[in-house]
Amino acid sequence: MAGSGNLLDRARIVPLAYPVNRNVPMLNRSAVVIIPKQPFLDWVNAVDDLGTVTADDMQKMLYLVPDYEDPADADKVLKKVCNDIFSRELEGWHTDEEAWPQDRSFKVFKQWFDIQHYEIVTDVGRGPIENDD
Repeated sequence: MAGSGNLLDRARIVPLAYPVNRNVPMLNRSAVVIIPKQPFLDWVNAVDDLGTVTADDMQKMLYLVPDYEDPADADKVLKKVCNDIFSRELEGWHTDEEAWPQDRSFKVFKQWFDIQHYEIVTDVGRGPIENDD
């Protein structure tokens, strides 16, 4: 291809809208994104009287979890906090715990949710982190 050259030679430099803060803190947390799967959707539709809820109605949720550096430790960390995450996901749709599934084990959690793991979390926000409760 004529004039293709090296990609780096052709790259444009686009200035940022604000200066890069080189002192951005890396948090001592990792993160997981929880994505509801069909069993969760089926449960929501069985207990919720708002009409049929589809996968498009579901939001992905990001949770900060204890820090880990080795990807092999991701499930170990998640297993420690999955009951809290599972409960929050259930409560977001139905607050009556009697309607929640009896079995909220780690195995069921993984059947009900896809999980994306992120080992490194960096705070690029401006200002202090505040509790929105």
